[in-house]
Amino acid sequence: MKVRALGGLLVALLSGCGEPEPVKERAPPAPASAASQWVPIEKPSGSSFVELPAVVRSDAEARGDVATLARVRVIRVHVRVGSRVEKGTPVVDVISPEILDAAGALRAAAERTRVHHERVVALEALLSEGLVTQAQVFEQKTAERLAEAERLRALGTLRGAGLSEGAAGTLLAKGSFTLDAPVSGVVTEVEAYPGRTFENGNFPIARIVGEGVARVEVTAGRTLPPVESLSFVGVEGSLVELEPAPLARVREPRDGTERLWFQPRHETRLADGLTGVVRIDAGKDVFQVPVTAISRAPGAAALFRRKGNGGEIVAVTVVGSSGSSALVRGPLVLGEPIATSFPEASRP
Repeated sequence: MKVRALGGLLVALLSGCGEPEPVKERAPPAPASAASQWVPIEKPSGSSFVELPAVVRSDAEARGDVATLARVRVIRVHVRVGSRVEKGTPVVDVISPEILDAAGALRAAAERTRVHHERVVALEALLSEGLVTQAQVFEQKTAERLAEAERLRALGTLRGAGLSEGAAGTLLAKGSFTLDAPVSGVVTEVEAYPGRTFENGNFPIARIVGEGVARVEVTAGRTLPPVESLSFVGVEGSLVELEPAPLARVREPRDGTERLWFQPRHETRLADGLTGVVRIDAGKDVFQVPVTAISRAPGAAALFRRKGNGGEIVAVTVVGSSGSSALVRGPLVLGEPIATSFPEASRP
């Protein structure tokens, strides 16, 4: 049985053997194209190229705090959050023993100063006739100077509370005084209510935000590309054309970012702290390309542009880069295809 099985297997093997099939030659690999992929040249569009975060910095008159250096107690509030006020509008009525004491001291010192001055004038007339001594005149002058010093000290306390010398009489008669809005604008914070006490101006009683002559502050994490025109777009929809050259710039040593300040082309009043973006127009001859498309040969930068069935090298100037994209200037046409990777064999 085993012999018969082996015989059958041998016959099967011999019957399957024929002429060997010729080995097919594998075709050689096709030569790689000069550029495996093409992309069109674009205008700058990435947010890092065309938009930068910005904030409005208005002049000092654009905001103000209602506060006093004295200890005061609120007896009446005249405004609410959202109220629009003009400079000088009453905000709160307050009482302060310290300020009342200063007003009384001011009136008393002013009266003593007047009396001593009149006495000095009279004594100087008598001195010329030999009826009084020089020491008597000196004594009255000293008393006048001391009274004047007390008057000025009391006046300083009143002015610290935002009151003038002329308000002392009214304050003594009324017993309270009013703190007014230091600027025109909208009341954004009110911390006062009847009975609340504020001490030593540790925080504002109310805060007012208005509009002032604007400058726009921009924060950039890289050097700005060439600028043909700039515009600020506020979050509330305002659009302001800016001068392309910054007024000033500061490089932050901590993180390398740069802060720049731009002036509107025409005087513009905006709310201090308004946020938005600055949009950059780099000009008609600046285009955005992939960083890998640029040949970085020493002393030269170039792109590989499609021409017919092949391509050609175009010299360009790199004016900025961010991430995987770069801005270049050169004899290019918007939309024409360039190689995404500069061909090694074509490097200058």
